[in-house]
Amino acid sequence: SGQRWGLGALAVVAAVGASASAGFADGHLPVVLLLVVALLAVVAVVMADSYVASVVIAVVVVQWFVETDGAASAWSLAAATGLVVFHLLVALMAVTPSNAIVAAPVLVRWARRGGAVLGATVAVWGAAAALDGRSVPGSVALVLVALVALTGVVVAVCARSTASSGSR
Repeated sequence: SGQRWGLGALAVVAAVGASASAGFADGHLPVVLLLVVALLAVVAVVMADSYVASVVIAVVVVQWFVETDGAASAWSLAAATGLVVFHLLVALMAVTPSNAIVAAPVLVRWARRGGAVLGATVAVWGAAAALDGRSVPGSVALVLVALVALTGVVVAVCARSTASSGSR
């Protein structure tokens, strides 16, 4: 369906954007790697119920760790957003028939849940950026408490979203 083509194209753009973000964070774009990520993302979209999407995500994560110096860069938010969008779209495509047109309420539900994940991602990034380069006594405990609190918020939002959508 046309919708599936659009979802697939967006997934490929999201994966390539995540990879490009790592390149921008480092100050150069590795064109060959971008092409590899794009090709793998296309395969992941075509074979959505395979492990190829996991390979795409692993390649971008390894690229990030090899090319950049830290997680506090704002580019890490762009990379994380690209990976979350890619994951959501390929997962949605994996659980629907290839000729299906996904109803708007389903797309909204998936977008809300993805938004909750991105909200938590921004909060964790903010904590990491605030603590970057600082030596705060008890900072490990502080980060642990923040992560537990953020996990609780995400679980609460998802539970509320599931309850309000009737667990469809």
